[in-house]
Amino acid sequence: MADNEKIIQLTEDLLGLAGSPRSDFLDSAKHAHYLFNNNLDRWVPGTEDPLDINDGHPVSTENLIQPMLLDAVSLLLKNYPMFRIKPTKAMDFDLTDELNKHVLSAWQDASIQRTLQLSQLEALITGICVLEVSPEWDVTDGEVRLVCDLVPREDVWFDPKEITPERSWVIKRSWHTLRQLELDWGEDLIKEALEATTPINWQNEDNEDYPEWWNEVDDLYPLYTLWLMPKIYDPEISTPAEISEAPYGRKIELLNKQIIRDVPNPYATTITDPETGTPRWIGHKTHPFIIHECNRVTDSTGYSGFYDVNGLVNAMESSQWELNELSRILMQLGRRVAQPPIVAAEGSLTDPTQNVSYTAGKVITWDPTISPTPPQAIPLPGDAGYVQYLHMQRKNALREISGVREFMTGGGSERPGTSHTPAATIASVQEASFTRMWTIVSALDRAIQGVAKRMLGIMQQFYSPGRFQAVSIAGEQWFGEWQQKYVETEFRIEIVSGMSTPLRDMDRVSTATQIYQALIPIVQAGVAPQSLPMLQLAKAYLQTINEPAAWEYLNLINSMIEQQTQQQMMRQQMMQEQAGGIPQGYGEEPVAEEEVPAELEALPDIEALPDIVNI
Repeated sequence: MADNEKIIQLTEDLLGLAGSPRSDFLDSAKHAHYLFNNNLDRWVPGTEDPLDINDGHPVSTENLIQPMLLDAVSLLLKNYPMFRIKPTKAMDFDLTDELNKHVLSAWQDASIQRTLQLSQLEALITGICVLEVSPEWDVTDGEVRLVCDLVPREDVWFDPKEITPERSWVIKRSWHTLRQLELDWGEDLIKEALEATTPINWQNEDNEDYPEWWNEVDDLYPLYTLWLMPKIYDPEISTPAEISEAPYGRKIELLNKQIIRDVPNPYATTITDPETGTPRWIGHKTHPFIIHECNRVTDSTGYSGFYDVNGLVNAMESSQWELNELSRILMQLGRRVAQPPIVAAEGSLTDPTQNVSYTAGKVITWDPTISPTPPQAIPLPGDAGYVQYLHMQRKNALREISGVREFMTGGGSERPGTSHTPAATIASVQEASFTRMWTIVSALDRAIQGVAKRMLGIMQQFYSPGRFQAVSIAGEQWFGEWQQKYVETEFRIEIVSGMSTPLRDMDRVSTATQIYQALIPIVQAGVAPQSLPMLQLAKAYLQTINEPAAWEYLNLINSMIEQQTQQQMMRQQMMQEQAGGIPQGYGEEPVAEEEVPAELEALPDIEALPDIVNI
């Protein structure tokens, strides 16, 4: 086992390395959550200090940050984005189609769509959300099920200089009661670890200082899990055997400055390749953490580290504060319309005697002997319309800053353009309104790809052959058995929408339909001189898109080109014979004129080809 003291020192060094940028991120995230959830308080901008001004008017807070971000989450996830696997070989289409059904079943059982909803919201608020995909064994049947959870941002550390999560070391902290630790690890091991050094019992109440990393807090013990990547292996810390046996990293668990487990990455194991008989690594071969970002930025030096991210909320603070103040002014103006203030000589009012309130048909009387001038209502200020204009401007500013514009959500008051504006132009306007969201969409894609990699690796490692799974597809119940051949399949991952539709996917059907429609006029043209160039063009297109769904069409095109070429050669040969000569290169033995029609009749009829390509 690695040297305990050196591992503890390395862990503390890594925790300290992430300290300053991580602390700045946590402060920003905390303030963003305050703004997101604030529905009543007036505050000093840039802080969370309350603004104690009581002028007799209501707060009138109009928090648009929360509904705008919820709209954005709904918009990004409305088409049920997830992943599917595609084969690298045409022969694996049916196999990957079955495997996709197992994936869909595992995805639904783990409620990953709900976790993605929460992670997307957290990423929009703070800039980053960390997810963890791990296996969990069912105590009833021993089968593995997938678990996808959010990791609290205060309990995870990443390399601040690395923006690619798979290349970063990771430290996760989890909190446990003493009894939980004893049940999970055994009483003897936990007793030995806790008695090695006496932990400080830190009561998290009024003390302003943050507890030390290893201290107990409110009777909860911190368990640290260190995921070391191979690039930071140190021969002075780990032995050569430990380094060689763990080419994909090590998992080290520590309690109270004591190593309680040090093993190679459990998500990378070997099996024997059935074809070569050599060992083969399976699993996702990295740590279980996925990063869901919002907007990545650079610092003042042009560098971007792990914590150099921005959410949407903090940039909206100024406009939200101004909107709240304008809302208060509009509320005050509204109250003055309903109950305008009165100017009257002191003591002249007889009914009511002091507080004036207005209802329908209200009569106010005064004593003319005290003041000959009747009570006069104070006129409203003439700039009320300008206040409403500013109020709308602040709302629009919030939409621009957040990137959630009206045409994205269908909230626009008018149809863009005029009644004569082409539909394509309107679509362009709606797409342009989505501009600010494209980077967020790409970040969502990367997060789903990270989840996909972990899911497939865990299924590859821990699913046992013979396991049955069920899922509803297009209203039909499907049952499938997990097979060993799924572990040996090569595939690639793609992000799609609508995975709950039949798994002979939408784009596969769409591609096949487009190719079919393009080939119909070529086939219907029959044996014509212009058919061959069109067929060659179609062949070039099918080869370029490199889509497995088009391979059958490509075989058909090759067959049609060969038939067209043969028929052209036959016609040229007949014409040469009729003219009394044989072109060089067509063989020494001429074809008898009476045999030619019989050979032509033996060729397939080009007019019958539409039935071949019908799908």
